[in-house]
Amino acid sequence: MRKMLVLLLSGVLLSGLSAVYAQVQGERNDAYYEVVKLLYVDKNYNEALTQVNVLIEQAPESAELYSLRAQIYEDMENKRAALADFDKSAELDPKNDETFYYSAALKLDMDSPQAAYVDSTRCIHLNPNNDMCYVLRSMVRAKLGDQAGATADTERARAARSNAHRPQKSVSK
Repeated sequence: MRKMLVLLLSGVLLSGLSAVYAQVQGERNDAYYEVVKLLYVDKNYNEALTQVNVLIEQAPESAELYSLRAQIYEDMENKRAALADFDKSAELDPKNDETFYYSAALKLDMDSPQAAYVDSTRCIHLNPNNDMCYVLRSMVRAKLGDQAGATADTERARAARSNAHRPQKSVSK
């Protein structure tokens, strides 16, 4: 009987913690979108940076928050800080093709085409249907003087774009 009571109380405690966690997650999501609004709508970079720093303190394992802060830093023209945060985001979530896309674009902007090539290629490997990764790598290849590679990637981008717009196979007959 005592074991049964302990198990029951443990279950109640865990479900209570789960509810609190879900509520905190919801509040964090609201705060995330507030930062996005500050960044893209209001263009209030300093306040967006302040709020995302608070969120990162609360959830230092969140790749999305580091990527968001990187975008803020990039808009503030702090490219080194943006690059460091994109790297941290990629470390936390190495399967996010968008992080590698943004990192590659920033590296190309910082006149580091070899590093941009590595990240854009990683983006393609993670998501072969992301046409923007091919477009970016095409630009990188052109910058590196590889016109044949740039042309091939432009064609791959077109193919990826058409794959993205194909309807899925219907299960109905």
